[in-house]
Amino acid sequence: MSCSNSLTDMVDNYNEAFLVKEGSEDSNNEEFAASEMLYEKYFVADNETLNLFAPVGCSSVEWTLKDPSNAEKGSNFAKLFAATDVGYNKRRFVFYVPESKLEVGKIYSLTLQVVYDGKSYTDTCLIVIYKSSDTL
Repeated sequence: MSCSNSLTDMVDNYNEAFLVKEGSEDSNNEEFAASEMLYEKYFVADNETLNLFAPVGCSSVEWTLKDPSNAEKGSNFAKLFAATDVGYNKRRFVFYVPESKLEVGKIYSLTLQVVYDGKSYTDTCLIVIYKSSDTL
């Protein structure tokens, strides 16, 4: 059975789902969903870069990467990385795995905390590092 959608149909469907059209009635009425800032898990090869962005319009952004397996007694995680600020560069979380100390086969926790419209929001995801020659 073949797909009946053309390439143009697929691109249009994608754009409708992820892009807000200028002048759209509901472009200003969208609810901010903290639970949708990050996916639940990201799988990143040991030779790749992880690039994530906080939502536009946040007055404060903080990214924190933690290692749950190196926790000291009494703490949840060993903190590996933290960035705080606002502006384009701090909205962006860029992590080049080959130059990091992240280990293949381990699962890390990334927390994004933002202030949006005067309210604080938090979302967390898991980051799984795998060997580039492995298949998922």
